Formats: sequence, C-alpha cells, structure tokens
Amino acid sequence: MHRILLTVLVLLAASPALAADLVVTGNTTLGGTHSYDNVTINSGATLHVAPYNGNASTTGVLHLVVDGTVTINGTINGDGDGYRGQNNGYGEGPGGGQGGSCCYDSGGGGAYGGNGGRGVRDNSSAWDGQGGSAYGSSTSNAIQMGSAGGAAGAADGDPGGSGGRGGGAIWIEAAAIVVNGTITMGGYNGPNTNNDAAGGGAGGGILLDGGAITIASGAVLRANGGAGANVDDDGGGGGGGRIKIFYGSLSNSGSLQVSGGHGPGYATDGGGGSTHSSQQYTDSDGDGLFDPWDDCDNDPDNDIDGDGVCGDVDPCPLDNPDDSDGDGVCDSSDACPGFDDAIDFDGDGD
Repeated sequence: MHRILLTVLVLLAASPALAADLVVTGNTTLGGTHSYDNVTINSGATLHVAPYNGNASTTGVLHLVVDGTVTINGTINGDGDGYRGQNNGYGEGPGGGQGGSCCYDSGGGGAYGGNGGRGVRDNSSAWDGQGGSAYGSSTSNAIQMGSAGGAAGAADGDPGGSGGRGGGAIWIEAAAIVVNGTITMGGYNGPNTNNDAAGGGAGGGILLDGGAITIASGAVLRANGGAGANVDDDGGGGGGGRIKIFYGSLSNSGSLQVSGGHGPGYATDGGGGSTHSSQQYTDSDGDGLFDPWDDCDNDPDNDIDGDGVCGDVDPCPLDNPDDSDGDGVCDSSDACPGFDDAIDFDGDGD
C-alpha cells in the first residue's frame, strides 16, 4: 500500500481502482467523490470542501468512500462552501432567502434543516425579506448543502449585493470513523451593502456512515446558520443544517451543533436544524468487521487460507490450493497431495 502526502491545494479525481491512503498534513481542498484505503487528517491540518461553483458533482459536496479507517485529528471545513448568494436577488438553493429587488432594506435567511429568519426595515418591526423554507429529510441516507441568504434590499434604489453563502456538505463512508477534531459546515453571515442588511446562509450537512464510529470528548460536528447583517436594517438569520450518523457501533462524547443564525434587532433567528443517529449495520460473524465492510461476513476467520474463497463456502477452508491433484480430497487430508491416490509410483503399497 502506498501513501499520498498532501500539503498544498490539491484536486483529485475519484477512482476506486487507484485507492490509496490519504494523509492531510496542511491545507487541502477536495470536492466530489473520492475513494481511499484509509484517510488521516493530522492535528493542525485542514481538509476543505471545494466551494460550490454550480456543479454539485465536483464542488460543494465532498464524498469520501474509504475501505478502512477515517481519522480526523484536525479539521474538515465546508463553512460557506454551499449555495451562493446572488447579486441583487434571492439566495441560491431550494431554501434561498428573499432579497434584492423584491425588498426595500433587508434579506431573509437561507434554509436547510431549519427555516431561514425574516428581515426587517429601518430597525423596526416592519417585515421585509422572507426567510427560506426547510427542505430535505432528517433521517434519510442523503445530505445536501445549505441555501444562501437573500441579498440586502434593492427596491429603494440601492444595489443589494448578495446574501451569505450556505454551508457545504460532507459525506463519509468507512469501516471505521474516528473524530477527535472538528467537522464544520456552517453558513456565512449576511454582509452589509449600502447601509442595507443581507440574510445569513444556512448551515450545510454532515453525514457519517460507518461500521464503528467514535466521536471523542472535545470533538465538534457543526452545521450552524450564519447571522443576518445589522445596520439600520436587520437581515434574517440562516437556518441550521443537518447532521446524520448511521452506524454499527457508536461512541459519542462530542458536541453536535445545528443552531440557527441570529437575526439581530427585530429580525428573526433562523430555525434550528436537525440531528439524527441510528444503528444500521450488524457484524454477523463477530469478527469486528461490520457486514458492508466485511468481505467474508459469515466467516470469522476471513478466508484464513488466502485463496480468495470465504471459509463458509470454501470446500477446503485450510488449503491453498484446495485440492491440487483433483482427487476430491483436500490437500491437508490427502495422503498423496499432488498425485492421484490410486497410483503407487514406488510400489510400496502406499
């Protein structure tokens, strides 16, 4: 097995045939689906999600498919890497906040796991940009990016800029996942533009799908919404994202955060997101490997003779080759392995 050491910005194409170990030692950016044998993010190192650019197959969402173990001692960062704020308009995404030419002063917050908050005009309780509506499922085996907040109001003649970006998404599939550090997929705060306030972006998504999952004390999984901007107007807060954990065994002493972003003044906060965990996998043969990651899920010895046939279906589970002379007797029990038992070449009767 060989190793890839990454210390600079790298974009790698997914290729199960070229699976290797990924060791992140500095700052690395990846998007799309990538397959590895094992993944380690060292303490102080950061694996960034490639910011969404309109192509969700290569940016905005990072999907790691790992045969062995993912160990996160550093950080996976997708803050603000989801759906984009749009110039003078509604935020991008299924739950984008209202903003721009529809509104006088402030934009609404983006949504994902929670609704986006509503913006207000002139530091009063007069409603302005409406927040987006939550979407997606809290329990399905799927994850999405957070939607962007709406731009600051432009109906009064001032260009509204763009709203806060939503958080990106990370999906990890592995035989074992160990989180000692941080996974963060937060939405960005809404910016101020021409004395008007944009809405915050929604938190994104975190999906851990593994056999044995450990989230250590001090570890953080975070998909919070961004705050709305605050000038003489107030933007709505972004909704919280979604965190999902599917496992065979789970030890969780860490912190899972999906708070909605703050809506300052009379604006409203974004709604809280969702967290969900459920046991999905079993270890049928008790060998410590959960079935989806166990090549021989009914053979606790996992092909002990190394012939590529699991012991529960191998006619000669201790032999490689099984029956070298083809006489129907496994070599370990054959008086004449490699020869026809019916022929006595030396005439000694054996």
